[in-house]
Amino acid sequence: MKKKRFFACALLATAISATALCGCNIFSKGISTIEKTSSEGLVDYYTITYSDGSTYTFTVTNGANGTNGKDGKDGENAVNLTVDEVYEFYKSSNPEATKEEFIKQFISVDDNDGSASQDDLNALSSLFCSGLKLYSVFDEVVTSGYRNTVQEVSYSGSAVIYRVEEDYTYIITNYHMVYDSKDVGSDDKTAKKLFAYMYGSDYSPVKNTSNKVIVKDDYALSCEYVGGSAECDVAVIKVQTSVLKRKYPHAKAVEVNQNYSVGQTVYAFGNPDDAGLSLTKGIVSVDLEKVTLSIDKTREYNLLRTDADIDHGSSGGGLFNADGELVALCNSGDDEITMLNYAIPAQTVVPCAEGIIYYNGINSADHSTYRMRIDVSLIENNCRYEYDQTAKSGKIVADITVAEADSGSTNPISGGPAYKMGLKSGDVIKSVVINGTSNTVSRMFCMSNILMSVRAGDTIKIVYERDGAQATSSEYVVSSSDFVSV
Repeated sequence: MKKKRFFACALLATAISATALCGCNIFSKGISTIEKTSSEGLVDYYTITYSDGSTYTFTVTNGANGTNGKDGKDGENAVNLTVDEVYEFYKSSNPEATKEEFIKQFISVDDNDGSASQDDLNALSSLFCSGLKLYSVFDEVVTSGYRNTVQEVSYSGSAVIYRVEEDYTYIITNYHMVYDSKDVGSDDKTAKKLFAYMYGSDYSPVKNTSNKVIVKDDYALSCEYVGGSAECDVAVIKVQTSVLKRKYPHAKAVEVNQNYSVGQTVYAFGNPDDAGLSLTKGIVSVDLEKVTLSIDKTREYNLLRTDADIDHGSSGGGLFNADGELVALCNSGDDEITMLNYAIPAQTVVPCAEGIIYYNGINSADHSTYRMRIDVSLIENNCRYEYDQTAKSGKIVADITVAEADSGSTNPISGGPAYKMGLKSGDVIKSVVINGTSNTVSRMFCMSNILMSVRAGDTIKIVYERDGAQATSSEYVVSSSDFVSV
């Protein structure tokens, strides 16, 4: 039976006043208080008291100078933002709000029994620093009675701060958050307006009497489309760094970890049904699954599967590990089975986003990214699970093999880069060496992502196995004609 997949963005069909938005409290008992109850050396003890009288105690290990750092160590990777700091920022626009009201409205942690662990707090810190809710505005034809009119419509989703530079801050989200097949306002059907808010803000765009989507607050970040890939479902938008830092001083780029394993705990952040901040907890269920989805046309996507809840409005939100590092970008789910939710692995997100930023930097009119063509047919076979006893985890690997020659042909390689490097039918590709750096090829999607990181002028070699022996191809200098748009 064909499953009903959905992209995790939500259409805001009607205007919603800013005061009507509230956090999504996804467990029945609420938080009454949260306070530091004692200290012992570098360890602070905090106690959460719930509305039913139950309590939960967690610890925060401080660095030598009192800074909350990972494993008690200070440094540039230490997560210094606390709930208190976010609450103080929130009070600047909501002076009457109490801390308890802030926690109940904006912090929801689904951990079955309603408790919040230290890992949850690490992930929350990353959210406060790098997570956003996103609104995309398009022109669509709306039918009322017998009359068709063009009106602005808004879709809600999520995004993550990817890179902070002196002039601009780059933000990643899903391509389907910035693309609308029903748009009539632009040739490329991309959003005419993009507004983002960091978590802790309860504002959102509204419709005025002229059916225009506008903002009536000082905290909206008006963003600009940089580029995107429908094939990867990744898009990049940007905002002036000075504006971001003025409105949200605590904002910082996310830390990315491209490694994950089945069974690993993950946290999905998003804006479900435009209800505000939501953190849901689950595990990586399947390391890679082929999922058929349609943006501009139907494609097969290589996605991580998780049972962490991802709902409409969570498109583009981060999927984080217990250290608060981004491992994937949420993008879709299954309408019939709640535990079947999907995210784009960071191994795809990073080369795609880097390519979009790179090519747009060369030509501001270029909103695409590109992948090197090696002009050879590849097949993935002999898939198997390999367990690492030292790491206590495993992964699925496969042989990426140069295809057999087509009927009537002596070789599927027709004078392209692979031919010039000396590859032949039956060769099993082990790694791609780019400018001296080796990149392991263990799945077909690895090869695709590696080739997306190649640039004109790079030198590449391919390490392969032929007849049981390993060899290295001759070196090839990549030219600008070797690329295809992704």
